[in-house]
Amino acid sequence: MEPSYPSATQPASSAPAAPTSFTLGSGYQIPWLPQSRPLLPPRADVNSIDVQASIGRQMTPLEPRKQELDVNDPCLQFKHIGEAIRHWGLNTPEGNAFANLDGKGVECASWDWSFALGRAEMIAKAIHDKTQLRARARVALVFRLSEILEFVAAFYGAILAGVVPVLVNQIQDFSEMVYIMTSAKVELALTTQFNHMSLQKDLKKGAAWPSGVTWWQTDILETWAPKNSQQERLPLTNSDVAYIEYTKSAAGELKGVAVSHKSLILQCQALYGSFSWRPPLFRDKNGNWQTDPNLACDVIPPQMKERKKIPPRLPGTTMTWLEPRQQSGLILGCIMGVFTGNFTVFMDSSITTISGLWAHSIAAYRGTERKQ
Repeated sequence: MEPSYPSATQPASSAPAAPTSFTLGSGYQIPWLPQSRPLLPPRADVNSIDVQASIGRQMTPLEPRKQELDVNDPCLQFKHIGEAIRHWGLNTPEGNAFANLDGKGVECASWDWSFALGRAEMIAKAIHDKTQLRARARVALVFRLSEILEFVAAFYGAILAGVVPVLVNQIQDFSEMVYIMTSAKVELALTTQFNHMSLQKDLKKGAAWPSGVTWWQTDILETWAPKNSQQERLPLTNSDVAYIEYTKSAAGELKGVAVSHKSLILQCQALYGSFSWRPPLFRDKNGNWQTDPNLACDVIPPQMKERKKIPPRLPGTTMTWLEPRQQSGLILGCIMGVFTGNFTVFMDSSITTISGLWAHSIAAYRGTERKQ
């Protein structure tokens, strides 16, 4: 049956009726649109909401999605970031841990896992023995960008001691540093001897020193390790907050962000799973899988899984010139390097201004990952 069409002689149908008008005072009710979301209550009914009855019924943060990762991987067994640095410091003490390059690509300092763990343990032991700070107390970390290795030692030393590190990056702005310490209720500040002397010059200019804060110089401390069975390492505390950092909004307002240990470990596991794109294995001319010793073995093909002998995961090298004291630079450099046991090389951001220098540095350190 053929469809019938209106003839040209027939009168045109009447135009569709205009939608009915609506008012904003009725909770944005638009009758001619599908109601895909709940309507807002009228303004007169806002004051009638029972706030006490709704407490505790809010939606909590969702759990992360499960990932298909190797359950036998030692990196996925860490429940605390302090376990990771102790694991690599005791099992691979001579392995490369951290290095720092200046703007010309020259190495300023380099630490192995034994030295990095020893510095962190010394700071943790000093906080535990020489202060009366309670667990979860706030400790400020005041370090410059060129003192990143001292920052790493102080960061993990505070975590091993059971206190909460508060990251302070704006050393040049004295008023902003005082505001962060005051709002976070900091009781102890860790810094270097050079920073402590330069901050004292600001006091002579009339700057207000944060009250109730004790200052320590961490660069004069040595390493520590148990020498006998009577000396034990400090137990890891199950505090909720791992660290606190302050970020600026678009209007320039400082806001504190608290990161928990659970969120930190789950984020590290998610990033660890995303690094599996690296080509650790290659096929030779006979079509067999061969291991590249220069790359980390995170991905195992199905043919290799069928065999009983699986090549161990080799540590990689991470090159980064992100800001290592906050946000993504802190996660990808300072924390992920400890979580995965990789060799982390911190580069100055000015290294990209010289043509070919950053590529030469990556080739010299045989970097397997690059963060920019």
